[in-house]
Order: sequence, then structure tokens, then C-alpha cells
Amino acid sequence: LATGVTATDTFTYTVRDPGTLVSNSATLVITVTGTNDAPVLAASTGFSYTENQVATAINTGLTLSDVDTASMTGATVSIGTGFTTGQDVLGFITQNGITGSYNATTGVLTLSGTSSVANYQIALRSVTYANSSDNPSTAARTINFVVNDGSGANNLSTVTSTTVTVAAVNDAPTLDLDGVAALTGYAATYTENGAAVQISAASMVLADPDNTNLASMTITLTNAFAGDVLAVGSLPAGITASVVSNVLTLSGSASVANYQQALLAVTYSSTSENPSTTPRSITVVTNDGAVN
Repeated sequence: LATGVTATDTFTYTVRDPGTLVSNSATLVITVTGTNDAPVLAASTGFSYTENQVATAINTGLTLSDVDTASMTGATVSIGTGFTTGQDVLGFITQNGITGSYNATTGVLTLSGTSSVANYQIALRSVTYANSSDNPSTAARTINFVVNDGSGANNLSTVTSTTVTVAAVNDAPTLDLDGVAALTGYAATYTENGAAVQISAASMVLADPDNTNLASMTITLTNAFAGDVLAVGSLPAGITASVVSNVLTLSGSASVANYQQALLAVTYSSTSENPSTTPRSITVVTNDGAVN
């Protein structure tokens, strides 16, 4: 029976002696008052999420039932163990009278609105997980689901959980030679018999989202002319330089900041007294040494 609903059963008794006489009737009335039964949730075991993957439904096989309530009034989906602020995102699209609100600080998605059990099952199946970081924590996330049938006492389901494992992938270093716009080149001007010029602006930016150290850097003069010289000045600790056929290689495990300092020490000049005025092209490739 639903909460507060009552029903009665009546039993009538008579007794007969060994002869034909029958006693008077006695009546027993039993009144049954219904109490609420909690909703029941069941979830699948989980899935694996890889860095930069699109938002992915957490539990497409989740089931929801309630023996005595036809509609639900709300639910929460929360990231428990493994939650990382600023990375983990739960997504939901309003549907069937159910709206969602995600708190990025606590990792809790709150669904609200009265709708049928079937609609809440669809809604919970549609909740997605994504990670916005290029260097995500790889701790497993425990995603907890709870539903509210709005019927007073015993209105919440027990918590059912799904585990999301997160795999990180290596991101390539990024280099902005002019420091003005991401991944743009730099234009330098050299004058015959003049001082060597840097191949990058003082404001250049070298970065790596998930590695603190780099392994090497290759600077290549791709259309060299007679007299062209690539050189490097004083280098930070841990970095060495070699030049072979207009290719300058910096190598050694060192911090991103040290490699940036080393690149700022790389210069171009020409020893020719009649240098070609054709623009030279210099390419810079950075290697973080990571496997993937």
C-alpha cells in the first residue's frame, strides 16, 4: 500500500456444537496502513575514460524501480572517492520535466522535478562524465547515484555506485616563438657583418601541460646559404649543444624553463661578405621524451 493508504480485512467466526446448534457470529476487523518503500537502484560496474575523450554516459544500464510510487521528485549524482576539483565534470541535459545543476566545487549533480520512474531512469542513464584537464589525476572516481521518491519517510534509495577509471595521455610541448599568439612564428632581421640575432623573441613561450622536464630540442636551418651560422651561447645546467650540417641540437633532461632559456641563447649570423638576401627558414622541434 502507498504511504497513508489504509485497507481492511474482515473475518467472521461461528462455532457449531456436535448437534445442529450454531453460535452467534464474531467479527475480526484488521486494518492495514501503508508505509513508503524506498526506490531501488542498480548500476553497472563502470568504464574507462581516456584524457580528452568526449563526455561519456556513466551508466547506460542503470535500472530504477519503486513498488509503491509512480513518480520521483529528485536525484543526486555525486563524485565521491577520487574527485578532483577543476577537472571532473558531470553533464546532464534537461528532459521530461527534469532539470540538472552541477556544482563543480563539490562534484555533485542535482536533478529535480517530478517525473515518472521511467523518465528518471532515462535521465540517470544519460548523465555523463568528462575531464577537462590535459594532465588529469588518474585516481579512480566513484560515482554515486541516489533517487528521492518524495514520499516522506524512507524516500531515498540506497546509494549505488559506478567506478570510472581515468587514463592520462602525453601532450606535446607547445612553442610560441614570438610570444604574441599561440604557435606562431617569429620574424628576425640580420644585417651583413652585424651582430648575431636571436631566432626567437624575448617574450617567447615554451610550455608542456603534463611534463616538468624536456629531453631535447632541434633547431634546423632548412635553406642555408654559404656563411650561415647557427650558434648558442651559455646554456643552463643539464643541457648540452651540438651542431651538424645546419642542425643545432640541444639535449639533456632539464626543466621547461631551462630549455626556454637555452632557446633564447640560440642565434643566427652569417660570415659571408655577400650574403644571399633570400629569407632563411628555421624550424624548432621540442621533445618531452615521454613514451605516449
